[in-house]
Amino acid sequence: MPDIYLIGFLAVVAFIVIAAVVAIEAVPAQERAAGGVLLRHPRAVLTGWLLVSAVPTLAGLMAPDGPIPPQLMMALVMGLSVWVAMSASGKAISRTAPLYLLIGFQGFRLPLELVLHGWVAQGVAPPQMTWTGANVDILAGVIALVAIPLVKWRPATGWIPTLLGMVLLANVVSVVARSLPGPLQSFPDPITLPNQFPHVWIATVCVAGALVGHLIALRALWSLREPIAA
Repeated sequence: MPDIYLIGFLAVVAFIVIAAVVAIEAVPAQERAAGGVLLRHPRAVLTGWLLVSAVPTLAGLMAPDGPIPPQLMMALVMGLSVWVAMSASGKAISRTAPLYLLIGFQGFRLPLELVLHGWVAQGVAPPQMTWTGANVDILAGVIALVAIPLVKWRPATGWIPTLLGMVLLANVVSVVARSLPGPLQSFPDPITLPNQFPHVWIATVCVAGALVGHLIALRALWSLREPIAA
């Protein structure tokens, strides 16, 4: 019997990658040609990231006794995400993509949280990773989808779902950090998703995608310079 949660997860990963490619390819061709490798070859770069980010797990390097601590991978993913969002590629997307789509993109967190809830029921993820535990990130997905028509009507309202989404994302990262085996672990059930394929993509694609998306949306909102109360 097919694993509907695994299929759903792969669908979410595919959505994030495809959305990123579409957003980059919407940048004017002249600007893309003069930009970095991500702007010029988004499909190759993102496909390469899927493969490269899976290698440590497939090679057993992320195992509990492996040479790469999951905390290190988490820090690298966060750092790379900030770098991409603050790069020329992030700036180009923030100026080209409609703001309501940048906000609505975060809606992928709704089905992702449903997948996580299913994984908790299967024993794949620990209980703190769903809304019955310490992770209420499903609200970020709902808020993003509800905000789409509001942001289309008044773009400055995009600050609200973006800032709320970032707070909820910070909570997710905190829960994960306190669930990884190591000195910071405070939950009794550790998280082992980085040790499994393709579950590792929840960090390297989903969490990274959410952070990059929020930061690019912030760049777009900052360019509006329009007070919400105006």
